Amino acid sequence: MRNFSYTGLASGDFSVSFWFNNTKPDSGNSSQIYFTDASGNQRVAIRVDDDVVVNYRNTANVFDNATFNANTFSVYGQQWVHFHISIEREDLSSDEPRLWLNGVELIQTDYSFIGGTTNDIARLYVVYDDEIAYQDLVIWDHAITGSGAISELYNGGTWRSPELHTSASAIVDWYKLGDEEYWYNGGVKLGENLTVFNTQTKYLSSSFGTGNNDLTISLAYDEDLTMTTGKGDRTNTEMWNRLSSSLSSSFTDFSISYSSVGSKATFTMTAYNTGSTTVNGTAGGTDFSNFVATTGAERTIEYEAGYINTTSKTTGSVQKSVITTRFSAPGGIETMTYGFLDAYNHEKSAYNALTYRNLLVRGSGSGEDGTIRLNDHLGNRHGLLTHLSRHSGKFGADSVYGSVTSGDYVTTPSYHKIPRNTARKPTSDSSLASPSFNLDHDNFFVRSTLPRSDFQYTWITSSLGDNYSITSGKQRMFGYAPRNGIMSSSYEVHGETGYVGAITFPTASELFGE
Repeated sequence: MRNFSYTGLASGDFSVSFWFNNTKPDSGNSSQIYFTDASGNQRVAIRVDDDVVVNYRNTANVFDNATFNANTFSVYGQQWVHFHISIEREDLSSDEPRLWLNGVELIQTDYSFIGGTTNDIARLYVVYDDEIAYQDLVIWDHAITGSGAISELYNGGTWRSPELHTSASAIVDWYKLGDEEYWYNGGVKLGENLTVFNTQTKYLSSSFGTGNNDLTISLAYDEDLTMTTGKGDRTNTEMWNRLSSSLSSSFTDFSISYSSVGSKATFTMTAYNTGSTTVNGTAGGTDFSNFVATTGAERTIEYEAGYINTTSKTTGSVQKSVITTRFSAPGGIETMTYGFLDAYNHEKSAYNALTYRNLLVRGSGSGEDGTIRLNDHLGNRHGLLTHLSRHSGKFGADSVYGSVTSGDYVTTPSYHKIPRNTARKPTSDSSLASPSFNLDHDNFFVRSTLPRSDFQYTWITSSLGDNYSITSGKQRMFGYAPRNGIMSSSYEVHGETGYVGAITFPTASELFGE
């Protein structure tokens, strides 16, 4: 059993997403994610067995269950599956939970509307059998139900970071549940449990979102929490970061850094002292998890002060004298040290080429903490590509970390000031009567005409009001009106069809009364 506590989720609709795996398929294995009020009274519960049951309770403790036939054990066995549950409960007389398994919505059975008053959510608990694995538990601050958004979450079964989702700004907290870098940096390896930290209280930090809530891991369960392999399809950068942490744990007399070009990475072990040392090691298999320190044939590595020289000159019929030239622009570890130069002449680093120069700054990432890296204007290790791809927020705030309140303009600025110029593209399940949209934004690389539609003019939106807004179901188009303002439409508004005004405005009677 595992038990985490949580605070900070507001009341109203919200959503829960996670990857799930029963590591030893058995109908006796089960898990539960449940939310309580401030007094610890259960209000919403998600129980995953072979089927999934979602329980709703109101403030009078009246409850009912919605059952979803998921077949997590009988069909999927030890496969990773993706769940997304929309907790719709603003009106308990008409709202009910919805669930998607691997991007496909399942129909619930047995649930009856409980009515009554919607309760507040104050705490989160995660309790599950020791043969159950979770990954990427994401809490969203509203109900996410659009088919486009769900498809983007599941991503065809290929793992994708939640912070890249179109609605990432709605994430309250994202708990990786096993992929947190600080577990590896702290020395926890695959197959080990959290008792490596002795009797210290453990906290699971949120990796992304507006909540920044920590989950507390009780000392009673840390011996049962075991590091295991998660959902695959990680990016090269994430795999290289893990390998760097694993090497640091195995070779405590060295600091580890790496540089990458394309799909390959070069790792450098930096000794803390000058001289020579002996390293014993074997490597095998298809991933770095099989790299272990072991006894056996010894290899002595001679290294310069500060950096290991892992290369040696080739032998053969060659001249005894070689004149070398080191050209370095702009200079740095990746262009000056032996590990990056050609093996024989020790010159001509590939990173001198213009296309590969300064990748640690220009790329999407910016190095590891404690090694060569970039700290951006927000104090994060985000490279130039990340900032140029990220759209600016309102009033020039950073769209991920910044916000502007009504009381002041103190905020976290965006790297660039290209207007976000939001485009609303109807989703596949959108209709004129019930429109829903995917939101796209301009950034440094993508710039479009301002505005992207007539509905971005203030005088138009002020005239329409909420009752005739772009999402009201009373508009016949969502982009630009024809030059003459007239369009042909069979969609009826105010009893009118045929050649009608492209934008539907309120009537005089609606503005002033009959």
